[in-house]
Amino acid sequence: MKLSISNIAWDAINDAEMLETIAEFGFRGIEIAPTRIIEDNPYDHLAQARTFYETVNAKGLCVP
Repeated sequence: MKLSISNIAWDAINDAEMLETIAEFGFRGIEIAPTRIIEDNPYDHLAQARTFYETVNAKGLCVP
């Protein structure tokens, strides 16, 4: 079974720690709430969103 978790389950300040933790617990994906990564006009800041996506990928997780 493949498990995913939403990034609204923790505060942004804990992103790095939580990405490590969820991978260790067997989660394979992370669902992204755009305004959780970029509060104002997230679709106008795609480069910043890509950076978060690449960070997620580097931990062996996908964005389903």
